[in-house]
Amino acid sequence: MNYTTEQLFQAISSLGIGFSVGLFYDVHRLITRGFARWLIALLDVFWGILAAGWIFFCLLLVNWGQLRIYTLLFILAGFIFWWFFVSPGLRPVLGFLGRGIFCVVKWFVKAVRFVLLMIAWPLIKLSLFLGWLLVLLGRLFNFWGRILRLLVLLFLLGLRKIKALFPRKSKPPGNT
Repeated sequence: MNYTTEQLFQAISSLGIGFSVGLFYDVHRLITRGFARWLIALLDVFWGILAAGWIFFCLLLVNWGQLRIYTLLFILAGFIFWWFFVSPGLRPVLGFLGRGIFCVVKWFVKAVRFVLLMIAWPLIKLSLFLGWLLVLLGRLFNFWGRILRLLVLLFLLGLRKIKALFPRKSKPPGNT
């Protein structure tokens, strides 16, 4: 390619970069609608960083990293053209698509929650039942354990009493 066709290719590519930045900005506006002001400001800064990264990445691919004034002017012209001519007609479509995607995602989240609830509900009830059963068994074993300790204690006391009835025999006097 000669120099003129390269510049024409770079100019048309820069217009496309400006269009893409305008589209990204419209999508960004659609996403941030209804957020708090401080969050919108934070997301605007994040969008600016991403847009600058996107522009420089595309310029690296198109211009081999050469930054020229006419490429920046064509990026700006592409963005302005998008903003004033394409964006007003596309905003209602993007809003409709955004609402549709939001409804689909909302339905999907409800479906996943329903399925997880159908799986988790029996497990929750089973765990509650097992916990109740363990508490009951612990109380029963505690009660029966106390009774068993009392019986063992009475048995040992009885053995002492019986042992006291039969004193030890002393050793005979000559065996030392």
